[in-house]
Amino acid sequence: MSQSVSTLYPVSAPTANMARVDFGHAVRFYSDEVAFFDEITDFVGSVLRWREPVIMVATSDHCKLIRRMLIEKGCDPERNPFLLFDAEDTMERFVVNNQPDATRFRELMFRNLARARGGYGRKEQRVTIFGEMVAVLWSQGNPGAAMELEELWNELGRSERFSLICAYPARLFEGSEHWEAFSSVCGAHAAVLNDEDYAALNSEEERLRAIAGLQFKARSLEKETVRHREEESSLQSRIEEGTAEIEHTHNRLQDLSGKLLLMRDQESQRIAKELHDSTSQLLSALAMYVDLLEANKESFGPTAAHLISRSNSLVRQILLEVRALSEGMYPPTLDIIGLGSALEWYCTRFTERTRIPVSLDIPESTERLPQPVELAIYRLVQEYLARIFEHAPGSLVTIGLKRSAEGATLLVTARESVSYADAASPSPELFVSTPSEVQERVRQLNGRVFSVSDACSSGVSVFFPGPQSRDTAPVSR
Repeated sequence: MSQSVSTLYPVSAPTANMARVDFGHAVRFYSDEVAFFDEITDFVGSVLRWREPVIMVATSDHCKLIRRMLIEKGCDPERNPFLLFDAEDTMERFVVNNQPDATRFRELMFRNLARARGGYGRKEQRVTIFGEMVAVLWSQGNPGAAMELEELWNELGRSERFSLICAYPARLFEGSEHWEAFSSVCGAHAAVLNDEDYAALNSEEERLRAIAGLQFKARSLEKETVRHREEESSLQSRIEEGTAEIEHTHNRLQDLSGKLLLMRDQESQRIAKELHDSTSQLLSALAMYVDLLEANKESFGPTAAHLISRSNSLVRQILLEVRALSEGMYPPTLDIIGLGSALEWYCTRFTERTRIPVSLDIPESTERLPQPVELAIYRLVQEYLARIFEHAPGSLVTIGLKRSAEGATLLVTARESVSYADAASPSPELFVSTPSEVQERVRQLNGRVFSVSDACSSGVSVFFPGPQSRDTAPVSR
């Protein structure tokens, strides 16, 4: 019984004149519910006047509407070969796991057809059927089950004589994205019934004009659809090109950021070396000469002796600051004796300067970490301690380093100190955001940053994967 849309023969809306027409398996899309059921009940009333059986399977609300309209039109359903079923109750009898069961469907429909024919006896007696079960399945988001049910009706039509109207609300297929589904539904039926407006046209000339107008609109819509698809395709191509360009630019910026960071580290290392090897040595020599003057200041006048003592103090203060600056930029101990000693030196001076206690848990190991990893960890500790000093000076800080076969993990935590009740304590949000420099250093080494904060402390864990010895690690760029 199933035919493609191209072979559908023209059928008007179901009217009283069609009551004696055997139109097979038809579909009707409607937009005006009241007008549609007024039309359907007129049609059913005409079929019943010919004393032919009718089966209607509709939603609960539509069952009430159908019964009321038939009575208002002088057709008593109770006194006619008429069966009215609730669609959802009916589907419960043959739908299993959201799919119609073919055997249960055939058994149920054979019984209903026999019951509808009643005293008319013959199997050849045509039965007119109106159904909304497919529309209910479709509206439930199960179009596959609806199409399977349409095919079951087609199979049943090969052995049973009936005219079936399947009704779908037009809103289920609004929009060009539903055109394929609409075509599939039409293709499952032998006829597509026209809407109320077409059926209301009085002459063949008016109908031909309406058809011509619809054909023109369809062609225009098809051209417009093609144009929109071409524009959409072009827009999608531009979006993909733009996305690729953005990604390329992002990668270039990351590379540039990494190179700038590396250049800064190298420049800091160079300046720190010059300060340590040249400036500090000159200041040390100057301090020795001033010490000699200090030792013999009694041979000078009181004013000169005072100036010598003052100069000695200033030279030593400058020497200390230059050494601190040099070691802060790039501590020589980091390359000479390793990360643990460099961190111990830095944390000791940090505590002296800020009065924030720092506990170090760095395992002793003869095997050094790769130079880029050691430098990254040192810089991260500098960054995180600076953040703690700025936002939570009333903290107790713990810094730990764990090594495993998978990599190395830096753990920095800050918790409240009872010794500084009047100072700001660490909040869980202290390490939520990651500074861009930290992100870049971690990214360059394929690392990952995790927040480990809880109600009592705030912390961050930074993991560096891969080989964690200088013998097996790749050389820094």
